[in-house]
Amino acid sequence: MLTSYLLQASHHRGLQVQNHRGDWVDCPPIDGTFVVAIGQGLEAMTQGVCQSTTHRVLSPARGSGARYSVPFFQGVSYDATFESMDVPAHVKALREEVIRRNGIRQDDIEFTFSKGRWGHLGEATLMNRIKSHPDVGERWYPALLQKIREEQARNDQVAEEPQGLLKEKPEVSSTPVTAH
Repeated sequence: MLTSYLLQASHHRGLQVQNHRGDWVDCPPIDGTFVVAIGQGLEAMTQGVCQSTTHRVLSPARGSGARYSVPFFQGVSYDATFESMDVPAHVKALREEVIRRNGIRQDDIEFTFSKGRWGHLGEATLMNRIKSHPDVGERWYPALLQKIREEQARNDQVAEEPQGLLKEKPEVSSTPVTAH
């Protein structure tokens, strides 16, 4: 996915995004607006300059009614091949400065969407969905899920960290924090 656009059509809270520290931040509905999220495909194309949005949705409190949202996902043809954008050196330098200042967010974007890993965007998208939903992968794509897990284990063992920064997985809490 390149980007997504979400209309939160009811008053219920539930959408949260994760900041660089690993805190979950509420994204309350605001009338007349869309939530715009960067996808992993766009992050890979821009070599990490545009970072994908780690997010989750919490169920509404029992008895408070249904939560409605209307998503639109923007992607490219599944048979498209990978091409990276030419990102100017000064923009990459700004990205590195932000990483140094705020800490690094490491995840599996390079694994699922890196150029040359899969033949087409459709393959990368399928692998990403299986990785994100292992219960579904276990039932319908067990061989592919096993392949993904083996590849992740290899990547974890030999990963080289950019600019000598340590790979840190932030501790995640289910306690919402206020956006700033």
